[in-house]
Amino acid sequence: METPQQKFLKRLEVLANLTGATLTKDIVALYDRGLRSLGYDALCGAVEEVIKTRRSRDPFPSIADIAKILRPREEDRDLAIEAAGRVIQAIGKFGTYQADEARQWIGEIGWYVVERAGGWSTLCARPESEREICRAQYRDLALSAINRHKAGTLNLPPAFSHVAVQSGKNVAALTAGIGKSVNGGKHGIENHQGVAAGVPVTPSGVVESNQGGVEKPRPLPGVLSSGTGGQGDASKAPRDPGAHGDSGAAQVPG
Repeated sequence: METPQQKFLKRLEVLANLTGATLTKDIVALYDRGLRSLGYDALCGAVEEVIKTRRSRDPFPSIADIAKILRPREEDRDLAIEAAGRVIQAIGKFGTYQADEARQWIGEIGWYVVERAGGWSTLCARPESEREICRAQYRDLALSAINRHKAGTLNLPPAFSHVAVQSGKNVAALTAGIGKSVNGGKHGIENHQGVAAGVPVTPSGVVESNQGGVEKPRPLPGVLSSGTGGQGDASKAPRDPGAHGDSGAAQVPG
């Protein structure tokens, strides 16, 4: 049975295949050390999100890029908890007949929860013993509102996303065949015998596959970046001089 760590590394492998990047053992270890504190289950979800939403030209994400996907979620959860708490406090603080004052004190997110939970008078009419029971419900409503607001779908009726469903199937299909890539494929995580023979590798261990079957070295943008001081903006990564006939290949600083 796979461990959470192995599941995470498999998804990194899938993403490496999609971006045309190769991850050496050292780079894989760097990603593992830099991200494992966030939890492997959460990391699996973050990498899958990158796979589902990436554009065809997007490079392999840096450590900071993956971490940023999860950290806003923690901040959003804190906002949701605060909103739910304010809703419950406001019931006793203002009562049924001071809805305007309660709305101002609760805030925009909390008042959205009030409206979705039945309205201010309905919440105030509930027995005090039920208020704490409803706290988790209010929190989940607030978190859903935050996520939908970010996606631009807050006031739209819920609908299945065909693209997301199809991408999920692709992730499962790619993950199912990952063992072949690990054991000697041209892309992905290097096995103990090294990268496949005949594939040129930069000091960072990254290669790029061009049309015609010719492998040309290129750097992995932002691979060594962390939360601070890294190269998190992949769009500013140096271009491959070899694509214009120049000699040498851009390298990732150690």
